[in-house]
Amino acid sequence: MFSLNALPSYFVLDFISIALVTFFLIFSYLLFKHPEITFALFLNAGAFKSDPRLASILPGFFDLTIFFGLIAGLSILLNVVKNKLKIPHISSTFFIPYSFLVLLMLASLLYTEAPIYGKDKFLRFITIGTLSAFGPIFLFKERKRLYNFFCVFIAISTLMVIVSTISASFTSSGFHMAFGSNWLALGRMAGTASLIILFCFLLPRKTKGRKNIWTILFLLNTFGLFYTGGRGPVIAFVITLLLLAILTLLSLLIKRSKNDTRILKTTSLVTVMIFLVILIFPQPFGTLINRVRVALTEPRGGSSISLRLNSYGSAIKAISQHPLLGVGIGGFSVYHSGIDQLSYPHNIFLEIWCELGVLGIIVFIFLITLCIFSLFKLKDKYRDEKQYLLITTILTVFVFAFINTLFSGDINNNRLFFTWFGIAYALRNIFKSENYLLQMHKNFKKHENKT
Repeated sequence: MFSLNALPSYFVLDFISIALVTFFLIFSYLLFKHPEITFALFLNAGAFKSDPRLASILPGFFDLTIFFGLIAGLSILLNVVKNKLKIPHISSTFFIPYSFLVLLMLASLLYTEAPIYGKDKFLRFITIGTLSAFGPIFLFKERKRLYNFFCVFIAISTLMVIVSTISASFTSSGFHMAFGSNWLALGRMAGTASLIILFCFLLPRKTKGRKNIWTILFLLNTFGLFYTGGRGPVIAFVITLLLLAILTLLSLLIKRSKNDTRILKTTSLVTVMIFLVILIFPQPFGTLINRVRVALTEPRGGSSISLRLNSYGSAIKAISQHPLLGVGIGGFSVYHSGIDQLSYPHNIFLEIWCELGVLGIIVFIFLITLCIFSLFKLKDKYRDEKQYLLITTILTVFVFAFINTLFSGDINNNRLFFTWFGIAYALRNIFKSENYLLQMHKNFKKHENKT
């Protein structure tokens, strides 16, 4: 019987190398042909690239974030060239404040107290951060691609939740994570996936079979959110649901709407059910419950909150001493710890204000406010069920991501937050394209009836 063992070792090695290269080329081609999938992998590469199994296969210089980002970027560039350099409409209410924020970062490199970390932070923001923010406008010109992006996001999150659950005892204490990422990353992923499933795939009227599948996925991801033990993502998730319920109730008081009625009923039911499940079956959520108890009873909320309060204090002190220009991009690290290396206040408002000054925080507030106004304008304009619920989905994940930026991460760690900016502005292009095609179809039907 033929065996690879019978072949010379160098031949076997060459065969394996050729097979791996072939697989890599085919995989890269498929990623290139489906950039929305590549983009989802790019945004979430940090959640799985630290997995020891991947690290043992990939060479040390190979970075998955850069790899997926390059493929997504090249795909966007090729698409622009194929369309004769026709660039999709980019709202000035997004482009101008974002560009101004970049210019402030660039100017602050002249006086930053952390030139090494500051330069690295700036380069990451204008490359990885900018692709995260503006990629959706180029990629999501039709709803199908956006839904593909959502599905990949949900698949990654669901797989992480399953792995984190089966790799530990169901009732075991401690943080739960998967693929080498931390519990906060998993919590954010699961929370985002839960909101997308709930408002984009569960609420629209679908066949019973599909509803059952989405219900299972929603329950898995919501369980994963609370099971990880991270407080920030859970607090952000609950606040997001409560805010949406309040805004929807206010909307219903002004004008009756079937969509708003369903959203209010759903958010209220989900919120109540979450609290009931935790009260009745507290064992799997022991870590979360214990950490909430620590935050409420121990001095300064325990060690984790105490460290954040110290960082907040340093950032506020830096703002009071450098209110106009700030300490420069990355400068918080030297101001707080005296070392030119990665360090941040764990609050994106304090981070931008202390490093870029009052002008930086004003621009950032404008950026957020204009995006929220844009989404509410879309909600007023598009009342069709699928369109309305898609806008609601983006609004909720935007708020969820924003609240998370107030607890952890720096401006580059929170690049997914900027992705929701891009998707929010991409929606306008998607809906315009859909309305145009619908009008073309109606005109064609009228012409057929006349003839």
